Amino acid sequence: MALTTVALATLTAEDHTGLSKYQIQESIQTDLLAEPQQFQTSIDDHLRYAPVVMVYGLNMMGIHGENNFGERTIILSKIFLLQHVLTSTMKKGFGMVRPSGEGLSFPSAHTSRAFATATFMHHEYKDVSPWYSVAGYTFAVATGALRVINNHHWLPDVLVGAGVGILATELVYLTHQHKLTKWLNRDKKKRNKVMMAPVYNGKTPGIYMSLSF
Repeated sequence: MALTTVALATLTAEDHTGLSKYQIQESIQTDLLAEPQQFQTSIDDHLRYAPVVMVYGLNMMGIHGENNFGERTIILSKIFLLQHVLTSTMKKGFGMVRPSGEGLSFPSAHTSRAFATATFMHHEYKDVSPWYSVAGYTFAVATGALRVINNHHWLPDVLVGAGVGILATELVYLTHQHKLTKWLNRDKKKRNKVMMAPVYNGKTPGIYMSLSF
């Protein structure tokens, strides 16, 4: 989170030479990219979802993570919602313009989504192997780097975006109650109980059956 703090400081201050925050960021962008307009790719649109594909793919292959399909899907939906709300609110609040001059840039929604999904994968598979976490965050870092290389975002956009994505996921896992799992695993005797007993009314024998659920 230290990088996020530095990025915020860059946005909110003007240096002693009188340069505006845009001039400071343009200087950084120029130092990072020799030809900011020359490189273009759309692969970052897809990389941000790679950890999600891996999580569900691994489960289909029998390599199970922390949560079952239903619980995992609920958690992911909450992560996406919170990450989107936080990112959109900050974009409107700060009103920073992209390097290209088109649209709002701060923080990077692609990067926040990428780090949210990477942290999601980390939580689901951290107890299986640390390499799954490494893979997830590799995709996230690549997404953030490409947002800058494609000249869609300033460096602080992706640094803070990463922090927002991680924060959203951590908050969801911290507060999730696993209600679906608790409901599915409630006392089976109470949930599904069948009783059968022979009966005789003095004339005809029969069977009494009771089903409770």
